[in-house]
Amino acid sequence: MDKSLSDYGLLTLGSTFRKLSDELTREVDKLYQSQQLDIAARQLPCLMLIRDNGQISVTQLAQKLGQTHPAVVQLSKKLIANGWVFDLPDPKDDRRRLMSLTPQGYTYLDQMEPCLKAIRKTLESALGPDFKAFIQQLTALESFLHNESFAAAAGRVVSLKRLHDFSVHEFTPSDSDDFRDLNYQWLEEYFYIEELDKKVLGNPQQTIIEPGGRIFMGKRNGENIATCALIKADDRRVELSKMAVDKRYRSSGLGRQLLHYVLEAFKQSDYETLFLESNSKLVPAIKLYESLGFVHKPNPTGPSKYDRADVYMEYQG
Repeated sequence: MDKSLSDYGLLTLGSTFRKLSDELTREVDKLYQSQQLDIAARQLPCLMLIRDNGQISVTQLAQKLGQTHPAVVQLSKKLIANGWVFDLPDPKDDRRRLMSLTPQGYTYLDQMEPCLKAIRKTLESALGPDFKAFIQQLTALESFLHNESFAAAAGRVVSLKRLHDFSVHEFTPSDSDDFRDLNYQWLEEYFYIEELDKKVLGNPQQTIIEPGGRIFMGKRNGENIATCALIKADDRRVELSKMAVDKRYRSSGLGRQLLHYVLEAFKQSDYETLFLESNSKLVPAIKLYESLGFVHKPNPTGPSKYDRADVYMEYQG
């Protein structure tokens, strides 16, 4: 089956715009040449913006055109060389230069007007009676891209989809390997596996569950991709520990969702204090804990049993 960009709809909108822009620019350049107009299609928007803004700096022009500063510098040099534009120091800041149209520039744009009217008329005909709605939609898209990161917005949609597919369940013996492997993954990435890690992760039923703790597993698409434990310290205190998210899903919001579930379990328990130990190099994790209500404090029991731990926090709710 013969496919084209249009068959993919919005997914290839950027590529379609680029293709249309290149093709339209070539055709407009041909039109200018046929009418003995010594100007390039890419120069016209710059010339019109300088005319309609009175005086404008290169930086302002680059922002309005959506082009880089160096590219606009080169473009403005050509307009100055053609005698259509002149620039002067900004009276408020002599490091900056302001551009304006020369009398020749105004005259040249006036001479171009019949050609510009023909371009408008031809495009209106090509777009059909709804061309104004099309322009409004393009303006809305431009405004969206200017005010928000498209990548961030699309990333939130992906995260929401993942959150809907995410479920939490209590640990069962069949989860033992996943519980160990998820923790080994981040330990080997950032630190090393201590003997205590091997003991706790190697037999979670005996070291966590039987003494009165709980382990929670986060599952997506039938796969355990996150885990967290509440480990009993004494009759009043419980530790949030063994928090791990598969590296494929970090920064997706799934870790936060799992922690909300674990915090709710703590609130419904008889424990008075929830604490955790971490390492200061794990900045994203520390910020996540802080955002959920954990506060930095001195460790009341002294040095941690883990070599890597240099952060102690308690949950304030």
